[in-house]
Amino acid sequence: MGPGVEPRRAALDTGALLPKILLATVLNHPELLEEVAEELGTIDFSASELDKVRAAVLDMAAEPALDRGSLESHLNDRGFSVALRAVLNQGVYMHAGFAGATAPLTEARKGWRHAFGRYCLPRVRAQVREAQRAFAEDGTPESSERLVSLQRHLHELRALVSGADEPLPGGPSDREQRP
Repeated sequence: MGPGVEPRRAALDTGALLPKILLATVLNHPELLEEVAEELGTIDFSASELDKVRAAVLDMAAEPALDRGSLESHLNDRGFSVALRAVLNQGVYMHAGFAGATAPLTEARKGWRHAFGRYCLPRVRAQVREAQRAFAEDGTPESSERLVSLQRHLHELRALVSGADEPLPGGPSDREQRP
């Protein structure tokens, strides 16, 4: 590689890693559950065991004074220790320090929003393309309204993640830049 040429960043596998990051964030910061429960319910976990963990976490979301220790203990008691190890590990935290137990709640909240936006971007882009095709075919006011609504949502997501190709907050490149 010549001078002035930056090495390419490895692409983040959003299909597998982002759901784990999002789940790790709520497992380590259960106080976020009230804010993000609805969004957590929309995440598609390719591993059925992680999907079961997510369902168990959502079932516990209404528990008063839910803390990390009691949540993790409850999940371990329900037989999810292997799934928890797949989520609560350095492989996840190296890409998203905000997901770790020692991250401040404000950082975890900001990181969750950013990661969730990145998770949603591909799906919303596909919905916009489909709405564009539908509007091109029928030109109805309904298809126009749907297209405008989806474009607005896509714009909001892009603003939220402010450059979807950038690393997640608290990830390796972010830590390298800190003094």
